[in-house]
Amino acid sequence: APQITSILYLGDTVATNSHLLLFSHHIGTYLRILVMDGPAARISRCFDSVAAKIHSVGTRGGWTLLRCTAGHHSASLAGAHAWVESCRPIIRPSNGFWQQLIHYEYKLFGVNRLQTVSSLSGMIPDVYENEGRWGLL
Repeated sequence: APQITSILYLGDTVATNSHLLLFSHHIGTYLRILVMDGPAARISRCFDSVAAKIHSVGTRGGWTLLRCTAGHHSASLAGAHAWVESCRPIIRPSNGFWQQLIHYEYKLFGVNRLQTVSSLSGMIPDVYENEGRWGLL
């Protein structure tokens, strides 16, 4: 499981089910948030509580594993994406999740540094604009 920050790991189903991996990385908290990952799902309703839980565990010296099936609180959304991608090269949040992240960035900072652009697969975050991989979806 890639370490994203000093208190946060990002993993998949295999990581969350591996007691050896969790033990070897000293991960004592696994957050399971039951939400659908689709355009209509209100994933953003969980952002504040999940961030608070990760912070709470970290201040007590613990580590958290956040499960990803397909950041840093002061970073821009584009910066947070770049950071996570540097730790875990295969990331691809759904377009609906991106829309909610963009809205959340505006809620936190009053500005959107990341925008959506038109592509063959619909509106996509501009961080993928030059990669071409979204045109095939």
